[in-house]
Amino acid sequence: MNHLEELLTKVKKTDPKQGMDGDSLLYYLPYDREHYQIFKHALDKLIPCKGCGNCCRGMYVSIKDHEVITIAERLGMKENELIQKYKLKQETTPNGFLKFIMDAFPCPFLKDNKCTIYDIRPIVCQSYPLYESDNKLAVINSGKCARGQEIKQAYIDFLQGVIK
Repeated sequence: MNHLEELLTKVKKTDPKQGMDGDSLLYYLPYDREHYQIFKHALDKLIPCKGCGNCCRGMYVSIKDHEVITIAERLGMKENELIQKYKLKQETTPNGFLKFIMDAFPCPFLKDNKCTIYDIRPIVCQSYPLYESDNKLAVINSGKCARGQEIKQAYIDFLQGVIK
């Protein structure tokens, strides 16, 4: 059995874990970075975003320091003005990087079910409902994201196609 066949077997056996918010389930799928990047780029074609905006109504957003600068510039503000206005909480990651947490619900950048900063939205928003955690691919599988429930099967189908 080759590396990808082993990976596929592990993904198929993965059971969901309870999320921190109590209502979502998280699939922590084993993956390799190369194939994950290919899958991530294909995801919007495999399972298009439904445009419901639910991800913007109940998700803490982790914003990297350079993203704060970009958003502030777009809005014609200084970084500290953005941080104060949107009550961003500053944290340091375990590897020493600065990040900010926005826990405003709904996201203040959501207007009429559309993101007003879509082209510069934080990376966590771009990749939702996926994120990388401890060398595993975490898929948020909840009522918050209609596509989250379809992603595990799409990943299995993707890996099977790569193996063939």
